[in-house]
Amino acid sequence: ISIVIIVIILAMLLGSFFAAKGISNCFTMFVTNVILWPMFTFFLILMWAFATLFLVGSIAGADFCIRPDDFVKEILKKYQNEFGSIIFGFLIYYISGCTVAPTGQEAIQETMNLIVT
Repeated sequence: ISIVIIVIILAMLLGSFFAAKGISNCFTMFVTNVILWPMFTFFLILMWAFATLFLVGSIAGADFCIRPDDFVKEILKKYQNEFGSIIFGFLIYYISGCTVAPTGQEAIQETMNLIVT
């Protein structure tokens, strides 16, 4: 697969070089219309999607650890059985203003100690 990537990069470089020199033929038209524009469009859309995900994650994460309303706590307690114990523990941890240790923290710490050693 690396050979295919190298061939595509070389074709793009040659097409760009010929286009800069003012040489227009089937090769340069092929590289421009079949390789450059579709790749540019694909990566532009991919960049836009990741930027949107990053923005949504940043905005959602900005509200953690600030003591939300009691309404949110009541809803979480009402649907406590719907969540896994570790997920519920982390939700309570963030809602409580990061003052209560999350459930499952001991298991996570043991796993981290095993990875380090």
